[in-house]
Amino acid sequence: MEWKTEYATGIHNIDQQHRKILEFLTQFEGLCAGSADPVDVHRLIARTRAFMEIHFCTEEALMLLVPHTDSAVHRAEHRYVLENLADLEDQSRLEVGKDELLPLMRHLLFDHVLGSDRYFARRALANWGEFTSR
Repeated sequence: MEWKTEYATGIHNIDQQHRKILEFLTQFEGLCAGSADPVDVHRLIARTRAFMEIHFCTEEALMLLVPHTDSAVHRAEHRYVLENLADLEDQSRLEVGKDELLPLMRHLLFDHVLGSDRYFARRALANWGEFTSR
């Protein structure tokens, strides 16, 4: 999976982190295309979960600076993604099926990036001028 300009939020640090998330998805695609070692799958899920925790902290810190009406819903999505990644991490020890893994990873990671994060970024950028002029 490759980065496309339409994925950009306009917030540099968030976009850099989103690029990293796409790198994780690409690695998942590679593992699922071949005969993946369950240990490698488990390690990649663990690294992805740890990175997502950092990414979500970045977003939530920005939400404190530039509040928006849907921040509680957005934070709830973060918890949902992290809980699902933790579940996948546990299941990967039991050799979860590759056919199930990739679509779920795409949904958990990519749908959040293209949906909620882009919406939040538009709101944050629109409110930034108002916030900085106070």
